[in-house]
Amino acid sequence: MDLPLVLVVSSGRHVAGLRDLESETWIVPAAIQGFPGLDELTDQFWRRNDVTPARIQQVSTLQTALPLIAADMAVGLLPRDGFEVVGGQVAAIDLALDIPPLRAAMVWSAEMQPAPSLDLLFQVIDQAVADAAI
Repeated sequence: MDLPLVLVVSSGRHVAGLRDLESETWIVPAAIQGFPGLDELTDQFWRRNDVTPARIQQVSTLQTALPLIAADMAVGLLPRDGFEVVGGQVAAIDLALDIPPLRAAMVWSAEMQPAPSLDLLFQVIDQAVADAAI
């Protein structure tokens, strides 16, 4: 499943372009060895757009990034969906840039018998993917 990425800032912030954000702290989720992810896509985004962030703050998860962005302590490149957890305190900025999506994947052992709760999660994800294809 592809997750489109957008530039996320605290709500109410005016951003005319990327140059406005070079002096900001950029939030980047930590890399997971062996799995390319948001850290690599953000670095690629900076290189393609000739952006040199003043500061980079690594966080453990996207959930950690959102409150920092909402508090106007940083900006970040994040998946477009999921901002509702911070109640409208962040905004997605469309700068009309070519940003490759983050690809979501689930990996588990073929030898593992899923617990009923994991089986239910698989069903929910299957339904969400089917609904998104409509």
